[in-house]
Amino acid sequence: MCIAWTCQPLAKADSKLLLVQRKTIVVQNFLWLVAIAFLTSSLGCNTQPTGGLVEGSLTLNGNTVSGNAKVVLMNMVSGAAAAAPLEENGRFATEEHLPPGNYVVFLVPATFAENEDETAVPKPKREGSNAVRDVSAIPRKYWDEATSPWSCAIQEGANQCNLNAGQGRA
Repeated sequence: MCIAWTCQPLAKADSKLLLVQRKTIVVQNFLWLVAIAFLTSSLGCNTQPTGGLVEGSLTLNGNTVSGNAKVVLMNMVSGAAAAAPLEENGRFATEEHLPPGNYVVFLVPATFAENEDETAVPKPKREGSNAVRDVSAIPRKYWDEATSPWSCAIQEGANQCNLNAGQGRA
């Protein structure tokens, strides 16, 4: 059923105009899709992480310190933080990149589940000027972010942060 005012035939000029408008809209939409695809793909091209990695050592009055602990670096402004396990030779290194800034450095005990071998016999301590000290000999103030005097300024790239209990930053 057709009502007269809805069934008017289009003039040829009108139909050509509609066809041109549709093509223009299709081309515009296609160009927007190409632009969006290009922008989103270019965002993923920067695969190199930004920030800094930190490595260092822990000593107590010049003696290497090892034990069941982690060295934590925490930015008190941004909340960015990373923890690095303390190795047998007193060294530590972060695996996560940290944003540039100033970080408070402190120790936390590693959890029981993180111990590699709970039945291992402790290794004897070396004698001499570089004697290995157990991490439990580190004073309590270094185990709390509020009281630790250690700090480290992190920049883009590799950062060195050597810590000596008994003084601030070595």
